[in-house]
Amino acid sequence: MKISVALAAYKGEKYIAEQIDSILIQLGENDELIVSDDYPQGETRAIVEGYAAKDARVKYLEGEGKGVIRNFENALKACSGDVI
Repeated sequence: MKISVALAAYKGEKYIAEQIDSILIQLGENDELIVSDDYPQGETRAIVEGYAAKDARVKYLEGEGKGVIRNFENALKACSGDVI
């Protein structure tokens, strides 16, 4: 069974690394973490892409800039796991 974690971010650079570290230690090697960033002009993108370069379970998506609900939906749409 594959697990997907959907994470919506907006100007999350202060805490995103801590969140990713906390999530990844709980995931198996075939699971995934989808991060949708609703403010891609900030530092969150660079941090998440740095993780993604080292760990294939992490995927970065640029949000549509249309608020928290649409941003979370963006992350959910990209999930491919059996359990989200």
